[in-house]
Amino acid sequence: MEEIPDVSPNALSAGGNDRVTWHVVSGLHEVDKISTIGKAFDISNLILEDILNTNARAKIEKRDECIFAITKLITASRDGSSIDAQQFSLLLLPDQTLLTFLEGPTSAFEPVLERIRTGAGGRIRKFGADYLLWALLDAVVE
Repeated sequence: MEEIPDVSPNALSAGGNDRVTWHVVSGLHEVDKISTIGKAFDISNLILEDILNTNARAKIEKRDECIFAITKLITASRDGSSIDAQQFSLLLLPDQTLLTFLEGPTSAFEPVLERIRTGAGGRIRKFGADYLLWALLDAVVE
């Protein structure tokens, strides 16, 4: 497991058959960055439009080249005094690459990251990017 913070959009790379690659993209207001990532991964313009549309309704689409999901990520502050709602999009590519797009940073996925870092829970490091997608959506629901 390797974590690389703040990678340039031009330096993002795909995974491979035996290696899962998860890219977390934060900052949907940075249209040029999202466009660069779209070109690097050959993401269709329709999907890019959905990613950038923060008012998009929740959905899951299975396409020939990918699985694409959009939902809202709702988190409460530690003291419960405020709630943050932001759009969360996931794009599962056939080469074990998962791209996730958020409006801003979040700690909602820390339990999933901790399972990856430590190997706790077993399955998260044994299964593919599709299982990681499921684990992230499960974290959103919880």
